[in-house]
Formats: sequence, C-alpha cells, structure tokens
Amino acid sequence: SFDFDPKDHVELADGLDILDMESASKVAGPGFYYLKGDGFLLDLALQRYALDKLMAAGYVPHTVPELVRGRYMTGA
Repeated sequence: SFDFDPKDHVELADGLDILDMESASKVAGPGFYYLKGDGFLLDLALQRYALDKLMAAGYVPHTVPELVRGRYMTGA
C-alpha cells in the first residue's frame, strides 16, 4: 500500500510533459502518442541500451532502405 494515490503511465507522462497524445491522435487516430523532449531521449536511451546488450552477445545490427518498390508494399 502506498501513502499516495498511484498514477498510471499517461498521467505520469502528462505531468512530466513528455507525451503529446492530442497532436498524435489528429495524425494517426485515437490512442496514438508522440514522445517529446525527455520522453524521446528516454526511449532512445532504452533502445541504445538494448542494442548494446545485443551487440555484446554477437548481434550485428543492420539497417534497411526506407524506400521500396510499390509492388513490394502491396504484395504484388
């Protein structure tokens, strides 16, 4: 039991001003979010931590093109 009322992750993120659900919902629909400022940096740090762990275990990272031929996007 806590001596305070626990907050969910959205309330915490709103309080820290690291989340923008209003703008994201206009672009992608309800339930989507943008991480901003320190939220973005935290997400990036967690990704880098995971990548460092994987690389230490022998994983070789790859990047792929962001542009593909249309027929591959549609499965044709």
